[in-house]
Amino acid sequence: MEGNDMNNPKTTRANFGTVRQLKSGRWQARYPREDGGPRMPGPTMFKTSKEAHVHIANVQSDRARGIYHDPRKGERLLAIYAQEWIENGGSRGKLAIRTTELYEDLLVRHIAPNIGKRAVGQITPAMVRGWYTALGKELAERAARPRADGGERVASGKTRQRQAYAFLKGVMNTAKTDGMVGSNPCQIIGAGMVRTEERPFMPMEDFTRLLESHPADLQPVIALAFGAHLRLGEAVALRRSDLDLEKGTLKVVRQAVQTRRAGVVITPTKTEDTRSVDLPLVTVEAMILYLASVPRALPAAPLFTRSTGKVLTRAQLQHAFKKSRDSTDLRQYHFHDLRHSGLTLAAQSGATVRELMARAGHSTSSAAMKYQHAAEERGRIIADGMSAAMRTGMNRPPKTA
Repeated sequence: MEGNDMNNPKTTRANFGTVRQLKSGRWQARYPREDGGPRMPGPTMFKTSKEAHVHIANVQSDRARGIYHDPRKGERLLAIYAQEWIENGGSRGKLAIRTTELYEDLLVRHIAPNIGKRAVGQITPAMVRGWYTALGKELAERAARPRADGGERVASGKTRQRQAYAFLKGVMNTAKTDGMVGSNPCQIIGAGMVRTEERPFMPMEDFTRLLESHPADLQPVIALAFGAHLRLGEAVALRRSDLDLEKGTLKVVRQAVQTRRAGVVITPTKTEDTRSVDLPLVTVEAMILYLASVPRALPAAPLFTRSTGKVLTRAQLQHAFKKSRDSTDLRQYHFHDLRHSGLTLAAQSGATVRELMARAGHSTSSAAMKYQHAAEERGRIIADGMSAAMRTGMNRPPKTA
């Protein structure tokens, strides 16, 4: 076992692998390739024969349990692997245009310059924690700097930090599937989770004020966005043929998406599903009045245009809504709150989770559940109000402790 002649090394054989001593005096382990090909050397040399045999035993055990990974597969630089991951559509094989642009920006700005210079197989949980902490400090410092134009400072960078971490975690999940790492090194609890504040419910009084403060040619858009629970891009992308006044339904097929490279592009909806929404009668009446006030058009024509005849754009609708909420002192609302409040009203009217999913175009029940919770809270208020009215009518004062 002590041979050191490279041309005639001492070799021991086992059922799975072999061990031999090299000219340097160190020991090499060899075992079959995963695809059944010729034996390959282990990823490193060992000081003793025993260490080499232990390595072989561990490889054999890990392969039997389906958890083995060859560290040499992880020699590709993280930045290069991440770029290929984006180009191949991420973990699902397809990324939305804006998601692709976001990931490319995160890669260039926050990953490639530092942790991206490491080989995928070298990334450890400690490295990820160090990178994550440093990124948080960098973004916070950047947010604290005064803007050159004297405007308000940017946000704290927490969202950006979360996005970068979630992106890295997704890349490393695929690296694990590819056998480049044994486990995902992104193990910071809660770091990639979205923590969004509950949006305010828009009472009908506030909705009416916002609606009436919009220009006359935009009021139908606001009415339909509320009644059909539309995202801003969906409202702008509607066509005449999507609205069926006889049935009182609206078909939502596409959205207008703002991109950095190509400007505004038309894509399928966010969940890539088509949905048909039964409209409230009030909304149908508003659409009848609107179509009666504009020239007839082909079914493929845009549903909404400005009074000048030009097609409505995302920027125009966003600007008009912001101007409307400022003029009515209802600055707490965003355009998306029209959708949120319309769905909450649907839940209060008795819509089930499945029905809310269909109206909203949600792909999972978890997104629709928050509207059910809102309905339950409203139900308690209604019940309390009923109780007060009943006590008054029945002349029964409330019990005291």
